Amino acid sequence: VERGPLWLVCISRSGDAYQDMVRLLERVHSQIVTLLTAGIERTLQNRPNYDMRKIMDGTDAVVNSLIRWCTQDMCLQVDGLEPLPLPPAARSAATDALRSARVPNVL
Repeated sequence: VERGPLWLVCISRSGDAYQDMVRLLERVHSQIVTLLTAGIERTLQNRPNYDMRKIMDGTDAVVNSLIRWCTQDMCLQVDGLEPLPLPPAARSAATDALRSARVPNVL
């Protein structure tokens, strides 16, 4: 995945789908951008051979944790939302609201 001056590459041993790998790399890119200053993109554009290893030192655990989390969390894998527990009264109110807005003959 190419994002400006950054190129992210991954190899999967488990036969992951291309789109899943792209989604993972996009999340890793977002994490890297939040860890680094905004000026790093300018630096990389001006000096494409700049070695980022020094400024990335110590971020391995964060990025590796993100990758593990993305590969183990089913909601992230399918771009879903994790359901949150609701008290019974709130669940009933939400169910009633959805039922009242229901359009006939539509699933």
